[in-house]
Amino acid sequence: MPTITPDIFSTVPQRDYLSLFEGNRPNCQRIVRFLGLRNEEVAKATGLPFGSIRYDEKMPVDLIERIREWGTLLNLVAEFFQGDSQKTSLWFAMPNPLLGDVAPRDMIRSGRDKKLFKFVVTALSENKPTVPASPEFPISVRHGPDIGEKVAKEVFWDYEVDLQEMKRLLQNKRPEKRLWVIGRILKYARWEDVRQLLTTKDIEEALPKVDLPEVKRRMLENALEVWRHGK
Repeated sequence: MPTITPDIFSTVPQRDYLSLFEGNRPNCQRIVRFLGLRNEEVAKATGLPFGSIRYDEKMPVDLIERIREWGTLLNLVAEFFQGDSQKTSLWFAMPNPLLGDVAPRDMIRSGRDKKLFKFVVTALSENKPTVPASPEFPISVRHGPDIGEKVAKEVFWDYEVDLQEMKRLLQNKRPEKRLWVIGRILKYARWEDVRQLLTTKDIEEALPKVDLPEVKRRMLENALEVWRHGK
């Protein structure tokens, strides 16, 4: 008989860290709100007709069970972050390089939640962090002492702008100049560098005014919800 290891029980969180369940029944609306999903996105994710997406006594059993799985997944990630709901929310919102730079929440939206569940369970069983809770590492961590220049080249790949010039542009008192450089950072910089280079206020003020892909804009809006609280 094969040896049974504790990993076989790793599909169940130790407790309901995010208060997503009432006894054994999932609070489906709360789970869907935590993930920021609209009804049409729930329909797409579950493969159920849009008209069947409801949260009353006539809610389909298949929908309840699918959302139960999402709630379990949320609590497994929250367990890794010691019950921190804001870090958990940010993890689901941010693109993950181990998932092909796709945000975990977008995997759920596209119906790939079971693949995500396996990814999380495997990562937890190996006790390896999937991604940082928030992109707050100093810029020097990513590439070493030349990181600043590399960031400048990533942001201004089509201009001759070095690190010092980028800093000067960020301090420019002319709103249109400053908005231009913030827009470039939001569009081309890596997430950890965005958080290092710009303040939450910078991002909040610039986001409605800069030209960004809609997916990137939504990701930044979701991340701002956490960054406003200093996480």
